[in-house]
Amino acid sequence: METNNTELFEGETNMGNTKKILEKMQKGFDRLDKRMDHMDKRLDGMDKRLDGMDKRLDGMDKRLDGMDKRLDKLEHATRDIQLTIENEIRPNIQVIAEGHADINRKLDEALKVENEKEIMKIHLTYLENEVRRIKEKIGESA
Repeated sequence: METNNTELFEGETNMGNTKKILEKMQKGFDRLDKRMDHMDKRLDGMDKRLDGMDKRLDGMDKRLDGMDKRLDKLEHATRDIQLTIENEIRPNIQVIAEGHADINRKLDEALKVENEKEIMKIHLTYLENEVRRIKEKIGESA
């Protein structure tokens, strides 16, 4: 009987140890559950923050799309202006410049004629004075 009592005692001791081990494991699981709950709360907070960031990024995307559209319009307008300058304004400036050169040439010719006319007047005045002197000399000698 003693072996039975010893076995029974050992069985109870083993049961007690198993119970203690199970209790320790349960406490460990409880702590782990608490930590997991805490991590879940933190992850929920992070999810909310990420949702907020997603909304902000969506807003930024919309703004960037609007800016892209405006930039496309500006590029189109710039292209139109460049074509207008190349096809209309530059040729018109060239025509005006050529006309200006013709006007300058004609002005130079007119001034040249005017200068020659002025020189002829001076020469005519000189010759008239010479003729008068010659007449005076002839009149004195006669």
